[in-house]
Amino acid sequence: MSPDVILKIDAEKRKSGSSAILEKLEEQKGNIIKLKERQASLSGQISLLKSNFNSVYTKITLLDTTDKVGFDEIETEIHKILDFKLKVSNYEEQLDREMK
Repeated sequence: MSPDVILKIDAEKRKSGSSAILEKLEEQKGNIIKLKERQASLSGQISLLKSNFNSVYTKITLLDTTDKVGFDEIETEIHKILDFKLKVSNYEEQLDREMK
């Protein structure tokens, strides 16, 4: 949290008759906290996506396309990984909605 915001809130608390400004500052403080939490969550999701894509890329580069059975197995595994990630993402979104 920005020290400027905290100092401004403290200064407004000391003043009399500044409840509207104080409410706005408290609301902004809450918004900052939510944005930081969301940023951390999105950073984590990006990291997971990067590792998933790296895994998929590695499997594709190691793939011998002349072996149809191996290709189908890897394709199936990639689909399973992506389907699981989609289910997790949908579940996380549902939890976010329920928590709000």
